[in-house]
Amino acid sequence: MSETTKTVVRCDVPDKNAFEAATRDRIADVLGYVRAGKLSTAEADQAIRQLTARAEQVLAGPDRVQALPLDDEELAQRALDEEAAHEHAWRAFRLERNARLTASDWTQLADAPLDDASRTAWRAYRQALRELPEKTTDPRMPEWPPPPPPAAADTIKRT
Repeated sequence: MSETTKTVVRCDVPDKNAFEAATRDRIADVLGYVRAGKLSTAEADQAIRQLTARAEQVLAGPDRVQALPLDDEELAQRALDEEAAHEHAWRAFRLERNARLTASDWTQLADAPLDDASRTAWRAYRQALRELPEKTTDPRMPEWPPPPPPAAADTIKRT
């Protein structure tokens, strides 16, 4: 399916007898319009052919799935939906990035139990998180920087 078509699934499989009766009633209506002078014979003939063709198509059960072109309103709505989805993805991305920054705030406190090398690694990680929006093209699939490894017992400052 292309970007400018929609898939339509026909769900109206009529009862054959009821559908044929309804078609006959519509044909009778057309003929009534002819008798009343509201429809010419040529117009009636065309209407009856269309009704008959439609009845044959429905009763024969053509492909139930069709790809139909989108109209201008549907194309405009699709563009609005895509824009809204893109904005939502960026908001979700920024929320996750902010949560990761918040979760690592403790590493930058003066009394955090980290040695200088660990503190520097965490600082670089946090800077990479801050720069990530500028480097990300698809907010649904960012390349998150890996956090520094947990500090080993011998690198934790003892107070």
